[in-house]
Amino acid sequence: MRKTIKIVSLLLILITVVGLFSGCVNSESWVTLKFGIPYTEDSDTYQKIQLAADDSNMYTESDYVKIELVSIPEDEEGKKDFLKKMNNGEIAFFMYERDDLITPYLESGRIATLTEIQQVYPSCFEDRKQFVLDTSTDADGMNHMLALKGNYQGVFFNEDLFLQYGLKIPKTWDQFQNVINTFIQNGVTPIAGGFADGGMKYWMDELILMEGGVAEHSYVPKYGVVNSWSRAITDFENLYKSGAFNSDCMTATQDQAAEMFASGQAAMILTNSKNIATDDADADSMGVFSLPVASTGKKNIGDIICDFDIGVYVNSSYLKKSTEVIDTLVLFVLDYLDKAMDDEEEGAPEWSYPAYKSNWSLPGNPYTIGEEEIIIDDGTITPEEQLEKDPTIEEDILKEDTLDNRVFNMMENVTEAGRSLNTEYKTFDSFIDLVKGYIENGGDIDALLTEATNNEIAAQNEQPQQEQ
Repeated sequence: MRKTIKIVSLLLILITVVGLFSGCVNSESWVTLKFGIPYTEDSDTYQKIQLAADDSNMYTESDYVKIELVSIPEDEEGKKDFLKKMNNGEIAFFMYERDDLITPYLESGRIATLTEIQQVYPSCFEDRKQFVLDTSTDADGMNHMLALKGNYQGVFFNEDLFLQYGLKIPKTWDQFQNVINTFIQNGVTPIAGGFADGGMKYWMDELILMEGGVAEHSYVPKYGVVNSWSRAITDFENLYKSGAFNSDCMTATQDQAAEMFASGQAAMILTNSKNIATDDADADSMGVFSLPVASTGKKNIGDIICDFDIGVYVNSSYLKKSTEVIDTLVLFVLDYLDKAMDDEEEGAPEWSYPAYKSNWSLPGNPYTIGEEEIIIDDGTITPEEQLEKDPTIEEDILKEDTLDNRVFNMMENVTEAGRSLNTEYKTFDSFIDLVKGYIENGGDIDALLTEATNNEIAAQNEQPQQEQ
């Protein structure tokens, strides 16, 4: 009897030990990668990314590594609480915009740099162009963002109004002037302008790029590289005096200008894609083109102002975990989120990240910056079919020239220029104020630029003192 009790007791102890041991193994080996995203659970985008996470969890080679979505709150306090969780190691990676809130965590090394990710995972960027990575620079001057979503500036136009007056996308400055004059003659406001706040910045950005090219677009605080800037101001003045904008453009806001364009009261508007590529945008009646180059301009055809403004940041502590964990984390970003899937592509997964396309271009619209479809008779044909019909056409003319390619080309030029095009400097607003005063009241352009230069130098001299 005692022997039986001993055996049973030993078996119970053994079962208990095995159970405890199994529990320890599971608790130590099972890894949940919490992925923060700035979308609520009831949003379509959240559901799309959830499908991507489910697919990754099902087919990942590491059965014990799972991805779990966490919503990032919209309010400032909620964002701070979320970042504290990231700092404490609860969040493995998260999707975020460039924001001052994350600067302390960048500086403390809690968020991995792309160089650190590449060192741990050297093959993960083989298909990524280095200059795209180079432009993903945060406030500390380092590259942390695995870029996903971008924006660009362009002249958005009402396709119906263009068709009504027989107008085509202007390829030269003279053609652009002809488009403007045609609308003026027919009583249509050519361009919606909202210069009471941010609207003039877009125009000066574009005109300085047009006249000075990539190298001179970024302001150098030395009085001398200003001929292109002087021409840009004159270009804007001529547009204003010709009646290209609504009569109240100096007192109207950019939001009011956007409403004016959306309602068909103006034929065009120069703005950023993230301001106009919304769910409510009427993509079927809207096109976009890059501002044409003037005869004096230095911009390369196809150069546009654009930026990556949202991407994925990785908690640096997770780079120290097992290879399977790093594989799951990085490949989820590169193979699931960073896919430019065509909605009409056969077999395109349901989870293809929708925000990628919504800000690069207008969904469903036949126009992209610098690209026109080839029309033969009443139908659209491919470049290959066009070459078959007319073998004399140069293949280079017909090769694909998409917005994505133009974005990448422009990014490469920006990297060579050594400074991002759309960086906002401390005195930029004061420069715009000076230009606005000149347009309304006249004055001396050289004196204006000298004052802007002095303001820029003063701001740079003050910057180290402020940082201390």
